[in-house]
Order: sequence, then C-alpha cells, then structure tokens
Amino acid sequence: MIKLWEKKIKSFEAWLLVSMLILAGFLTILLPTVSQPQGYTLIYAPPRAYNASDWMDIKAVYIKETQDKLYFYIEYYAPMPNSSEYIHNLFLYMDTDRNPQTGSLAYNIGIDSYINIRITGNNDSSWANLYKWDPTANGWKNLRDLKPDMKLAPSLSYWEVPINKEDIAYSPTGMDFYISAYSYVLTITATKITYTIGSNNRQITVDGYPGDWGTATPTLSLKPRGINPPELEISAIYLANDAENLYVRVDTRGKPTQSIPTGTLNRELYIYIDTDNSNRTGYKTYSGADYYAYAILNTQILKYPNIYYYKYTGTGTDSKWQQVSSTP
Repeated sequence: MIKLWEKKIKSFEAWLLVSMLILAGFLTILLPTVSQPQGYTLIYAPPRAYNASDWMDIKAVYIKETQDKLYFYIEYYAPMPNSSEYIHNLFLYMDTDRNPQTGSLAYNIGIDSYINIRITGNNDSSWANLYKWDPTANGWKNLRDLKPDMKLAPSLSYWEVPINKEDIAYSPTGMDFYISAYSYVLTITATKITYTIGSNNRQITVDGYPGDWGTATPTLSLKPRGINPPELEISAIYLANDAENLYVRVDTRGKPTQSIPTGTLNRELYIYIDTDNSNRTGYKTYSGADYYAYAILNTQILKYPNIYYYKYTGTGTDSKWQQVSSTP
C-alpha cells in the first residue's frame, strides 16, 4: 500500500519499471577435469537454478591457459531472446595469490581482481571490464576494457573473455574465484499512468487476493508480448484508493514460481509518483516524480515481501532520494 502524501491532490502520474533477477553464486578452485569445448578445462557445472527459463541458467564455466593469457568461457543452457529487455550481468572475482589477507575480503576470499560483463539480448548495451584492487587507494581501479577482445556466440548462448596474466599477477599455482551471475527481464518499460483520486474508491485488504477489487476495470491493460518467462509478463495494472491509501494491483500472465533449488529469484517493482501533477517539480527524469515506492518479492520468503518509500530531495536532475519508511 502507498500512503497519499497530500489529501487535496486530484491526480498523480505513476511510472512503473519491473524486473526479474536471478542470482547464482559459487566458489571453486581451479582443478583440471574434462576439457570441453576444445582446449578448455571444465571448472564448474552448477546445478540448475531456474528451469522455467533456460537462457538465464549457466550451464558450465571453462578456462583455458596460454603463455600470456587466461580465457574464460561461460556457457548457458539456451540463447538469449533478441531484445534489449533481456540482460545478463556477471561478476567473476579472482583471488590470484590465494591469500585472503590481501585484496578485498569477500566471499571468504581475498579478491585481487574481478571481471564485470553485461550483455543485452540484442547486444545494444554491453560491456566487459577488468578491475584490480589498489591497496594504496583502498579501492578498485578500472584496469582494462575487455570488450574489444570478448567473443560472443551469434545467439549469445556463451561468452569467451581473455585476460592478460600480467594484469592480474597470475601464477602457476592457480587461483580461487567466485562468480555472481545475474539475469534480468525488464517486463515493462517506463509506462505513464494517470489516475484521478476518487475515480475508483474501494476498501482493499492487502492480502494478495483480488476479490475485494470486484469487477474493477484495469487502469492499464497490456498486450501479450511473449516475455520469457511468461510468469513475469504483466497483463494489467489496477489503481484504487480509499480515504487514506492508494492501492496498486499488478496481474501477470503466468503463475509465479514460489521456489528455486539454488540461487535467488526476485521480482521488483518501481512506482514513481508525481503527487502535485507537475513536471516542473520533483525528479524530471520520471515526469516530475516527488516520491517512489520500491517493492521486492523473493521466492525464498514469498509471503514476506518488502516495500520501501522514498521522497525526492534533489534539484530536479540529480538522483537524490531519502527513504521515508518501509513496510512488509
């Protein structure tokens, strides 16, 4: 539920952004095993995390060593859909001296270097960067752009990334590493909705059941778009209010997965609210938003979502928000 900040308001505009996130993390040590693809050594084959969408699941991680370089090869179970709304984001953290007392301590290893790779389904906004820990500055230095040397499968079902051994101070003793792999679906892009207070007065109990909405007409209906997975595709958005609260209901085309065997599955919703109905005030990037609500639903704690409320404190173009409250 979202509190109405000024009861005299006649209308507001809400901008909604929704995404899904898969997180899979694992730690392993380089040990030679079966080599596949040719010239590579398999170093990890993670368990399936999310069977509902193969393009999100990492199938295997391989490594290849030459005299001067290391090559990482990340393979997925299926190609990415050809759209900027589908995103892979991967962090590969390396402890190259295998000493947790050096570098940045995280995931029980001392991270000396890491690779960050972001790829969209149509490859219109992708990057690959190598970062190295700077003990003098006690922070990370962007050491090298890896994108010019990165190889992508035509269908984006795998990535191949080389790094210079010298850049990471690699030694023949091997290294420890940790991978965090995220896959996103932007299930609805920025969408503008205008709602007049009092146009749909209802007493809503926030319990996840739609019965008290009656035969209300959706404030926004969305045409089928073939989102993969369909459980994340939004079909309709409803708005209603009573004397104190504004209510938002979001319907999807598929039944949400309630648990996954490994990793984390999140559903996220952003609602930016222009309470004075003026784009001359508030955050101009979202049509003068004065507040926003951020809701997150986690499969591991499905009955306990959280909603966070923020008030805009910036000058209009800077992204300065102050948290007002939070509630389950």
